[in-house]
Amino acid sequence: MHQLIEQLEQDHHHMLKMMYLFAQIINQLSLANCSLDIVDRALAILDDIQGYPEKWHHPTEDTLFSYLLSKQHINDIAILSLIDEHPHLEAQSTQLSQMYRKHQTLHSWPSQQTLELSRYFCRKQIAHIHAERNIFDAIRQRFTPQDWQDIATQIVPRPSSAHETPAIEIPQQNHIANH
Repeated sequence: MHQLIEQLEQDHHHMLKMMYLFAQIINQLSLANCSLDIVDRALAILDDIQGYPEKWHHPTEDTLFSYLLSKQHINDIAILSLIDEHPHLEAQSTQLSQMYRKHQTLHSWPSQQTLELSRYFCRKQIAHIHAERNIFDAIRQRFTPQDWQDIATQIVPRPSSAHETPAIEIPQQNHIANH
């Protein structure tokens, strides 16, 4: 059942890629050196990282992490903290999507508040993923074949259309005098 961890790792790789693209978009929006079409790209990233994690990725991690809590010599606080962060990250991504949709509808530049919240979300999401990767190592070391059999009965099947990378391009920086 290590393929489950491998799938979660692939998901993390994809989400990190999206977060780094999102960070580039935030930087370009901060400098106002791009067209407002980049707001569409920000929304595509936020849409990509919302649905799938909420439906399969986070519930799967929560199941694995909860099972890990039954093992000895585990950092319970770190694991519980990661489980607790999932709904907060989901709420933040929803809030950001709403903010960017408003700017898209109004054809306006994202506010300083939106950009600051975006930066915070990026940092938090990246740190969260790296912390989870450390927990995956503990799972690999401690789970027995019987543990994996028990877990298999608790995991919902992964959606077949899950996680296709959207076609998101970061435009070359072009300086715009007025915005």
